[in-house]
Amino acid sequence: MQNSERALSTIFTNTKVRNIIQCFQCGKFRYLYSEKALNNTQQFLFKCIFDNWDYSCGSSFVPESHELYNILFVREKISCESPIELAYYSSHKNNPTICY
Repeated sequence: MQNSERALSTIFTNTKVRNIIQCFQCGKFRYLYSEKALNNTQQFLFKCIFDNWDYSCGSSFVPESHELYNILFVREKISCESPIELAYYSSHKNNPTICY
């Protein structure tokens, strides 16, 4: 269990990508996944978090007590040394162009 993610592996697919965040330490882009698209309230909560909190590779996107904890997932078993996620290239989001 130590090497497994908090969410089921089936959620970490390019079709369940909902948004992108950037690590404030290494600058790499990481994806946020959820089973379903976010509703308006959840989108508002996400925007507040995105605007006011710093994300770091390997950490949870929100604390366990937050409303979005079991809704939005980020890969927690990665670090700043981990490569860009494969979903970055295979999803159809408007990703910033990077060379990696």
